[in-house]
Amino acid sequence: MKYLIILFTTLSFSVSAQVDEETELEMSKEISIRVEHDESTEVFKVVEQMPVYRGCLKEAEDKRVQCSSDAAIAHIVKNLVYPKSAIEKGIEGTVYVRYHVNKDGKVVNVEIVRGVEQELDLAALNVVKTLDYERSGLQRGKAVTVEMVVPIRFKL
Repeated sequence: MKYLIILFTTLSFSVSAQVDEETELEMSKEISIRVEHDESTEVFKVVEQMPVYRGCLKEAEDKRVQCSSDAAIAHIVKNLVYPKSAIEKGIEGTVYVRYHVNKDGKVVNVEIVRGVEQELDLAALNVVKTLDYERSGLQRGKAVTVEMVVPIRFKL
């Protein structure tokens, strides 16, 4: 007996079928696979309405993005602690931190995209974890998780 193996590499699975020698295969038949799209776990980089930082929801809709950006930067500047040992060692640089603002407006999944040194990286992570969004991003009128990246520059 012969075996026919069809591989679908984009979907990462294989199908095997046992075929008798007399059986003719008609390869012109279309295979239809429906993949459900689940936005509940999807992370967006671009959305119709970006997350709104605490205090910026009262702004006009066209000014919320700028208000949120300014407020987040002000929070980071006010609360960032430059590690004393890094100052003593003269360590400077920019730490890039990626985080998600989830459907509830909470900052989650905070991680370093590109770091400088462990102490600076930790200081950047700690301050980003304290960001406070009032509303999540919106896509098609629904709350969604949005990925954000913020560069934090340490300069002596």
